[in-house]
Amino acid sequence: MLNPAEQKLFRRLSVFVGGCNLESAEAVCDTKADLDLDLLDGMASMVDKSLVLHAPPATTKRVRDAGNDREYALEKLEVSGEATVTKRAHAAYCLVLAEESPSEQAGAQAAGQMDRFAAEYGNFRGALEWLTATGDAEWGLRLGAALFRFWETREYLTRAGPGWASC
Repeated sequence: MLNPAEQKLFRRLSVFVGGCNLESAEAVCDTKADLDLDLLDGMASMVDKSLVLHAPPATTKRVRDAGNDREYALEKLEVSGEATVTKRAHAAYCLVLAEESPSEQAGAQAAGQMDRFAAEYGNFRGALEWLTATGDAEWGLRLGAALFRFWETREYLTRAGPGWASC
């Protein structure tokens, strides 16, 4: 159903938990410019084939996995030998996103940041879980510190992730 380039994109998209946008897909899935297809065309193909769905609200331009396909794609990612590199790229993207967002904003800017972080909540947790599993304490602590204000504001401290609420 998918050509080899689309299969590669499909596998790599599996690292996203709760969806992604075009920017995050490009940062994680095409870090070495080896995707061999235009990312927008590839994403459109995934939507056309119902492998990813538009995530509500449609104005956010996010897509999410279509269910059990993610587990299958994660298995294929492991078999391909790309899992570590792709998961590290995902964690790096989450870390950059969290650290580049100014934490001392006011009003609408702060609300916008909190909404963006809420949309990325699953991805942040996934990145933290992978960093914990691989023993990357430096990146894990940096990500946890960058997300602290978000967790505190949204009262997520007890749901931040295994072991992270006590850091």
